[in-house]
Amino acid sequence: MNSSTRANTMNTKTSTAWLATLAAGLLLSAPAATMAQEALFARQAPGGAYDLFAVDEATLDVTVAQSGVDFLPVRLAGYALRDRLRTDLPRLVDAEGPAPHVRLPSQGSVYLLRKEATTAGPATRLVLNRAGGGLVGLAHVLDTPTGPGLQDWLTVSPDGTKALLATTLAAGGDVLLVDLTQQSPVTNLTAQLPPLAVEAESLRVGGQRAWFVADGTVYRVRLTAGQMPLTETVDLGLDPGEKVLPELLLSHDGRFLSAVGENAQGQRHIYVAYPFGTGRRVTQTAGDYDPPSLQSPIGPLLALSPDGGRIAYRQRITDSRELFVRRVGSSGTPDQITRDAQFTDTIDNVGILGFVDNDLLVFAAGEGTAAGPNAFIDGADIYMVPTTLVGSEPVNISQTSGFATVPFNDYGTMQVVGAALDPTGTQMLLDIDPEFGPDHALYAVSLTGQPGVTELLPSLQSAPILAPAGEATLVVSRPPLPSPVRQQVHLLSRPQAGGLGTFTLLAQSDDASVTFAHFNESRAGDKAAFVVSGGPGNELPGLVDVGGQGLTPVWNQLMSVTPNMAFTPGGRLALGVGTPGGPSLFIGFAGPGDAVVYPIEPGNGFPLDN
Repeated sequence: MNSSTRANTMNTKTSTAWLATLAAGLLLSAPAATMAQEALFARQAPGGAYDLFAVDEATLDVTVAQSGVDFLPVRLAGYALRDRLRTDLPRLVDAEGPAPHVRLPSQGSVYLLRKEATTAGPATRLVLNRAGGGLVGLAHVLDTPTGPGLQDWLTVSPDGTKALLATTLAAGGDVLLVDLTQQSPVTNLTAQLPPLAVEAESLRVGGQRAWFVADGTVYRVRLTAGQMPLTETVDLGLDPGEKVLPELLLSHDGRFLSAVGENAQGQRHIYVAYPFGTGRRVTQTAGDYDPPSLQSPIGPLLALSPDGGRIAYRQRITDSRELFVRRVGSSGTPDQITRDAQFTDTIDNVGILGFVDNDLLVFAAGEGTAAGPNAFIDGADIYMVPTTLVGSEPVNISQTSGFATVPFNDYGTMQVVGAALDPTGTQMLLDIDPEFGPDHALYAVSLTGQPGVTELLPSLQSAPILAPAGEATLVVSRPPLPSPVRQQVHLLSRPQAGGLGTFTLLAQSDDASVTFAHFNESRAGDKAAFVVSGGPGNELPGLVDVGGQGLTPVWNQLMSVTPNMAFTPGGRLALGVGTPGGPSLFIGFAGPGDAVVYPIEPGNGFPLDN
């Protein structure tokens, strides 16, 4: 896979006759007789819409699952950017790709589709491509003259069994509860209320509660098995003139909610809502408090412990940002974690990365100088602090600055640019901006082992690209010039008990035109895949054995590979290959050179995640 042997530009053709020749020349494997699963493919029809085809992997019989649909943008509400690699939580996949979707931890993947030609008019649909195969329609809302009837934000419970959607005000202003296990129909949680201007970004669901914001007010829905949902407003005790901001924070069990109220002058308070009754104000005085900021690279900036018993929040005081922790329900003074005894001078680069459990809080913090030639250079280490005892000493678990204990060094030399938990949630990957040299470096910190940081990649030309691979992580990086290596891909394995995983080089390129892209992993977590691209028409799909930490091209013919690849329910790597711009032949690989050609007419399309 090393590109020292440079890919030659292939002679592309405009007809599709060569696709038949290609199919005849492949080493084909017989479909396994025991498989009773379906792979799903999208192929563009005349006019630009897509037809969806289901292929039985045992018989290769093809049926039309949907016709004349478009893929709509979708955004996932309620999950931090820090959790984007987690495979045990819902996560957004290919937000910029041709078929963005939310991948569930076990049920499958959900997509938003728009169908123009229906008997009642255009409609927006939420569909599920089940983990075992098979397309299921979950919700159906007619569009309006102003656009789709469904808003593009949705949220999913952490276990992947429930989803919340919001319709536009023009389509009724409702909140819909969807059972992703397909055991009950869609429930309109606001059917008894007048149309609401629902802030779809606020949708949250977990356990036996659902929450959302409309017109600056928090609504709580009690979800009790066998009973009609009870939707009610929550009296948080807002100050006069305050309205609740759209971004809410939910405890892991879904019972407690944190919200930020803001007045017309921009002053804020933090509140916590309980499963029953009224809410409670956490902050005593109005101030510059951060909302959850779930998409912050060093967020969230407001965090609840998994049981909802403690809350951590960030406040700007003069020129510094300070971190506080309070027991929910306590009227005492909050514990200032970044107090002067540990963090003197100007505190900056403070990020609340979340609770490891109900007690341990992980955060980033450092100091910058207030004057001089190096004024306001940010610096940070990663700290862990037990929150059960007021005044507990933070432990520097990354020692990024080289200092094992607090206080942080007077002149910060490192800035945390971004953080991500690995798929297991037990090690944190840090994108670091050193004070000198390139702007990026990659470090790893164990959240379950001994304090200390492991430098994985000391200097990089740009931010590393991270992708899950089962319980491992794929890392794509660009070493800085004048290094002859232009791009590398590594695999960081599942961490060992109390430590970090092994970091293995899978492939590298010394050609600036060769890139690694289009990542995906199997649901079993044993295989991953990506494309090695030398430009249009010069691409090879590579298959990663996660356990063996090896990389093998699935075949040896350079072509264009579809941007979307997917592992089918039967375990094959499905993709389309062809000339630049299409059409594509749809193939599934059980292993290198072991291929099945799916009997779908070649065209512009791609497989769908299940």
